[in-house]
Amino acid sequence: MPASPAHIAVVGKYSLEYYQKNPPVDQIQTSRPWIDRLRQNKMAFPGGKENIVVQILTDYDENGEWYYGDQEMAYNRRDGIQQAFFKWRSFRDGYTLTDDDFIENGIQISMDNNVTMSGAERIQLTNLFETRNTQLTLGFTKQLDQGFLRNGVAGSDHIKGLDYLVSTTPNVGTPAGINRAKAGNAYWRNNVGELNLATGTILEAMEAGFEACQRNGGMPNFIQMGTKAIAVYRAALKEDIGREISQAANFRQPQADGGIGQSVDGGTMTGYHFKGIPIVRNFVFSDVQALEGAGTDWDKRIQMLNMAHIKEHFVRGYDEVDFIPPTVYNREAHYFGRRWKGALCMTRANSHWTGAVA
Repeated sequence: MPASPAHIAVVGKYSLEYYQKNPPVDQIQTSRPWIDRLRQNKMAFPGGKENIVVQILTDYDENGEWYYGDQEMAYNRRDGIQQAFFKWRSFRDGYTLTDDDFIENGIQISMDNNVTMSGAERIQLTNLFETRNTQLTLGFTKQLDQGFLRNGVAGSDHIKGLDYLVSTTPNVGTPAGINRAKAGNAYWRNNVGELNLATGTILEAMEAGFEACQRNGGMPNFIQMGTKAIAVYRAALKEDIGREISQAANFRQPQADGGIGQSVDGGTMTGYHFKGIPIVRNFVFSDVQALEGAGTDWDKRIQMLNMAHIKEHFVRGYDEVDFIPPTVYNREAHYFGRRWKGALCMTRANSHWTGAVA
């Protein structure tokens, strides 16, 4: 018996859901440490507003005093709260299959929704979706990951990603509506460092950046580098023999790092650590560089981040979900899509550090 439009929609939806639960092995890009790390502690919000609002404590506005006896006390109105507004954005991708695509694969389409599809036809229909679903799933993650890294200036509808929040020029811009150039807003500037192997400042700059992060918001717990940065870091280590370096014994399996008790994906593991924190190699940096062209060389970047203060917030019900758009009257086609809505939110800027090797 032929397949009906209802059959196509059901099989298409189930096959998409199956691919999300059992993701295929990506042979093009094997590791995406940034989006994988964000997914570990992402949060939902109900939507309904243009922005995700984060309350920022900028000053204790303290008014304490030493006193004796019944000395009169002065009470003040506390005013040290600032609000950060993160605009949520939408991302989608999808593909189409025409009636002719089905016919070419031996599947006839009937407009009678009462027909019964045979087991062989169901298998053939599922196979037809296989390649498309693989491309949709992996391509969606690829683009979303890149968006989470970039600064969002490519278009007004693009998400403001890590490069916007943790900037190489932290004295400019107004992330989440807070002007970083304003004298009283130094708290909203991330730490940044200059690294140069020739002058021996790489490890010193990372030490200083790490200390600055500890002072403002706690120790970083995620370090990612580009390929060129790792090469320079390795060279710097050779110049500093007295530094203790942890080398992973087995690169084939996830390794638990003794410094923070966190496993690192084997596809991005470098075997190097800083302050007991594993250093992961992010190959996506070079992909972003290709998209953005001239400017800062992404492969030279080093980022030390406190993941307690930067999170993915998604609109409830739109967390990388599949959807089946309706067919249209003037096209013999069926549509299958995937979408995400949300924002990348930061609660402290000065708990992060970024730099680039010379």
